[in-house]
Amino acid sequence: MTLKQIESSAIKTITDPVLEPYYIAMDEYNYTVQEIVTPNPKYSETGKKYIRPLGYFSNFHSCIAAIVKRKVNTKSYTSLKEYLKEYKNTINKLNENFGL
Repeated sequence: MTLKQIESSAIKTITDPVLEPYYIAMDEYNYTVQEIVTPNPKYSETGKKYIRPLGYFSNFHSCIAAIVKRKVNTKSYTSLKEYLKEYKNTINKLNENFGL
């Protein structure tokens, strides 16, 4: 299903540059964290973006927590202090923009 097809269905989306490459799809039953993936041209003939679901959640705050976790866990850290600093910075960025 493409992002355009999702937008025209009963599923509603929350997209924001702060969340990229992730977004939240929601319906009356749950929230889904989705990732927009741009494939490596080395491994893809078309190079066409696709959507990968990352998790299904019963509430909004769990979605945000999953996105923060994914954003922070994209690299290795040399200390717990460095990891926690990045985690807090990511949460603070969301708080500054949205007052979460």
